[in-house]
Amino acid sequence: MLLQHELLILIAMIGTILAVNLLLKLPTSVAMALAAVVGALVGGEGIPIRHLFEGTFAFLDTALIISSAMVFMFIVQRSGAFEAIGASLVKRFHKRPLLLLILLMLVMMFPGMVTGTASIAVLCAGAIVAPILSLMGFSTARTGAFIAIGATLGMAAPPVNIPSMLIASSVDMTYLGFTGPLLLISMAVALFATLYLGLGRCKAIDLHEAKKAIDFEVGNKYGWKIYLPIIVLVCIVLGIRVFPRIVPDIGLPFTFVISSIVAAFTGKKCNILETASDAMRENVSVLGKIMAIGMFLQIFNLVGVRGYIVANCFGLPTMLLFVAIVFLMPVFGGISVYGSASLFGPPLLLALLGGDEIVIAASLSVLAILGELIPPTALAANYASRIVGETYPSMARHFIVPLLFAILVSFLCLTFSSSLSFLTV
Repeated sequence: MLLQHELLILIAMIGTILAVNLLLKLPTSVAMALAAVVGALVGGEGIPIRHLFEGTFAFLDTALIISSAMVFMFIVQRSGAFEAIGASLVKRFHKRPLLLLILLMLVMMFPGMVTGTASIAVLCAGAIVAPILSLMGFSTARTGAFIAIGATLGMAAPPVNIPSMLIASSVDMTYLGFTGPLLLISMAVALFATLYLGLGRCKAIDLHEAKKAIDFEVGNKYGWKIYLPIIVLVCIVLGIRVFPRIVPDIGLPFTFVISSIVAAFTGKKCNILETASDAMRENVSVLGKIMAIGMFLQIFNLVGVRGYIVANCFGLPTMLLFVAIVFLMPVFGGISVYGSASLFGPPLLLALLGGDEIVIAASLSVLAILGELIPPTALAANYASRIVGETYPSMARHFIVPLLFAILVSFLCLTFSSSLSFLTV
């Protein structure tokens, strides 16, 4: 009878999310917060203010990382660094289109790697990458698919992978050792997607034509200094990991703060306070989701639903469990990536104990993030469609194969997680 009651609570909570998000068209953050209240009521806990309040601040460290990263990315964008990078790549590699395409994929991924948000990657780098791809002979639909895939994989790549942080925090794991597994999955899929979309289809760029579509003056005006904020960020992050006894671990938020201050003085002038305000305004929806997820998980644990899911997962054959994961997490990620990671990630990770926990958590996070390309929301894909002026279906036929490949790679990492434990060192 207890299990039936917990199942009823689970249905009520998920049903609330679906009804509020899909039928009433309210934000995911509101849907998850309401689902937490409904779960508490159905579970006989009333409206537990203390638990809801505690849950709101459960992921405070994640919120600090996202906020500082968003400010950094906005300042870097307004400094002209992305225009300079795009122009520099075209100037150096316009006769080597495949290598240029691989580098453009990395440029497309970088904002997502830093902010942990695919939509910001589309907005920051998509407008720079799109005209270059057009010069290389890409159709608008293929360009949109390239942008959507790159932004999604950037969200999955280290150092900032928010779903991984959510899963790790929920089971009292530290966010350490994730760099290797996340790099393996994201870079393998990125290389495949680049070759699939561009091999035999991209052409060398006419530099004279490129100068009409791309701003080459920003890089010439500020020189190497415009890249300094990114160099500082990379050096600090790598220094902490490669030379831990020499470089103190100052934390990602403070690392982004230092890099943001450098960015404010190395390119186009911008008002730091105004830019930070704009960044936080864009960041409100993400922070709202993080806070709502904390509330949701707090109630999820309070009423015993997480234990119910774990107990039932243990009863499934291993292969059937893997198949359910591969199908469930991306599909629910199409409604909410953070919701998929926080709702199913922790229980499934506990059900898969025996393999390498870090590799499993990283693989689960990537599966959830792939929801950025899957309806009904498909946020990264829809943002990309606005950038290039194409419809979602016309773009989807180009990225469906890379999407399936990403699912396959994540599945293999789940299956052979113990053999990949060397990546977590």
